[in-house]
Amino acid sequence: MLQISTIKRLLPRLRSLSFMLRYEELIQDIKPDIVAATAACEEVKSSKKFARILELILLLGNYMNSGSKNGQAFGFEISFLTKVCSVTYMSVCVVYARIAYCFDAVS
Repeated sequence: MLQISTIKRLLPRLRSLSFMLRYEELIQDIKPDIVAATAACEEVKSSKKFARILELILLLGNYMNSGSKNGQAFGFEISFLTKVCSVTYMSVCVVYARIAYCFDAVS
């Protein structure tokens, strides 16, 4: 009779078997999330209004950047979008006015 202690790599093998037995259940659990994320990506990719907002933010950023030491740098990193409103107080009114214009232009 074979003893359990003589089976090489028993724990990884048992984990593999357990995963294989639960695979379909795991897939069914995450499938709605994957479908929702894929649909959201497609919506963002095909949204004309979202593309227009990004275009206007790029235009605004290039305008604000034109007087700085990086004046020749056109474009922005996507992380910039979270910083759009974190500018000096003097620029806040201008930025909000430009953002309001952007949303009006898109609507």
